[in-house]
Amino acid sequence: MEVFFVSKPIQYHTAKRIVNSRQGGVRDLIIFGHFTDGINFFEQVKTYDKSWRNIYYFDSRLKAYFFIFNTYSKCQIFLDSDYGKDCLLLKLMVFKSNTISLFEEGLFTYEKSLVNKYKTKYPLRTLIYKIFNLPVALGTSKSVSKYYVYDLQLFKRLRPDCYSKAEEISSGFYPTSNEIDLYKKVFNISEFPDSKKALLYIGPKFFNDVISLNDVNRIENEYQNLIFKPHPGADYSYAQICEKYSKINIIYFDNQIPVELSVFICNVNSLLCLIHHNSSVGMYLKNSSLRLIDLKHEKK
Repeated sequence: MEVFFVSKPIQYHTAKRIVNSRQGGVRDLIIFGHFTDGINFFEQVKTYDKSWRNIYYFDSRLKAYFFIFNTYSKCQIFLDSDYGKDCLLLKLMVFKSNTISLFEEGLFTYEKSLVNKYKTKYPLRTLIYKIFNLPVALGTSKSVSKYYVYDLQLFKRLRPDCYSKAEEISSGFYPTSNEIDLYKKVFNISEFPDSKKALLYIGPKFFNDVISLNDVNRIENEYQNLIFKPHPGADYSYAQICEKYSKINIIYFDNQIPVELSVFICNVNSLLCLIHHNSSVGMYLKNSSLRLIDLKHEKK
């Protein structure tokens, strides 16, 4: 019996990639829907994805973890975190003879310390974690036996502290055609941007960081369409982007599908270029033929 806990749509994809790389079995999916339209995402997955025995929804990580503790024993539990206080809850699951594995959580998986990422945003929480000597990086708690990652060599180089737990997701990141068809239903995508001779711009969180049309043209000037995929927490609107790029044909792809998967919806093989601001697409698509421009590194 295998149980997958996901707290983001992209983790749902990773869970399916792990399932795809393993032998058949009975599997439950638990969705912690704290993200935008989380309950709708749960309903869509439950309606269209028939690969799970049961699918459960929780609006609290704590409630979800206690459900796992009360419901499962002698099972393989796949989680997204053992950072900070999460490591204490994992001990409850291990108490019932469950085996705990983590799966990749984007760029954070390869960070040796999350304290530097969180100390400014959550100073008190970070201090408490330090006082109680709680884990400062993903995968370091004793409760975790395996860590499933996409890039085993990068993990070995950046995370020697827990490389012994690492196991590569052998099916890789790229979704199958069947998975793409499923995601179109799950994310309710009925019309798709025309990606012929197009640029795909994965927008930043803040409007002030959106690059000018002149900067776009310096990157590539033979495109016909600019597909703009806004950050899920963007502080700007469709109208602002249209005004900023009023002189060109812009397709505003405002859908909750993760940016890493929107590339495949836009047809990665026909895109001229992908522009982003230090997004994980730079890591996941580095072996593709697509030209990737990381604006954060371009400025350095």
